[in-house]
Amino acid sequence: MKKILSLALISAFIFSLNSFAGYNEKTVQKRAKQEAKELKKQGFEPQPGALPLEMQLENCYKKQLDFDDEELPKYYMGNANTTGTNYDAARMAAGHLARTNLATEISTQIAQLITDKMGNKDLEDGVKASISQVTAKGKELIVAKLSNTTPLMECFRKTDKGLYEVRIRIFYSKERADKQARAALRAELEKESDAAAKALDQLMDEE
Repeated sequence: MKKILSLALISAFIFSLNSFAGYNEKTVQKRAKQEAKELKKQGFEPQPGALPLEMQLENCYKKQLDFDDEELPKYYMGNANTTGTNYDAARMAAGHLARTNLATEISTQIAQLITDKMGNKDLEDGVKASISQVTAKGKELIVAKLSNTTPLMECFRKTDKGLYEVRIRIFYSKERADKQARAALRAELEKESDAAAKALDQLMDEE
C-alpha cells in the first residue's frame, strides 16, 4: 500500500525571480547542474531511458522563465514528492498529487480574478452566491479537465526503508488552463442558473 510521506507546494516559481535577474542560457544551465548535483547526492536518478537530470531541469527553468507580453508567466507549475512500496505506485501517486497541486494553483488564481471583478460589478445577490459557490469547487472541477500533464522532470530513489520515492515537476500552459477552468466553471453554473453563467462570461471577458 502506497504511503505519501510529503506534499510539495505548488508555486509559480521554485526560486525567487530575483535569483534569475539578468539570466541567460549559461545561468540556466548552471542552476540546472547545481540542482541535479544536489538530487544525485540524495540518491535520485532519472527514469531509465529519460533525459539526464541536468537536461530535464534546464527545460524546467526555461518554462519558469517564459513570460508573455505582459510579463506574466506562461505556465503554471506543479511539484510532487511521494513514496510507495513499488515504483509504479509511487509514480502514480506523484502524478496525481502534482495534478492536484496544479489544479489548486489554477483555481486559486481564477477565484481571485473572479472575486476582484465581482467586487466592481452590480450583480444580483443570487448570481453572486452561485458564482462564489461554484468557484469554491474550482479545484475539483479543474483537476478533472487537466490533460497531457507529462512530467518535464521526473526522478526517483530507493529509501533506506526499501520504499520508492518519486519526485515530479509538471508544467501546464496558463492560456490553456484558464480556458479549461472557465469552461468547467461555466458548465457547472449552467446547472444552477443561466443568468449566473452569462454573468461569469461577462466577468471573464472583461480586460
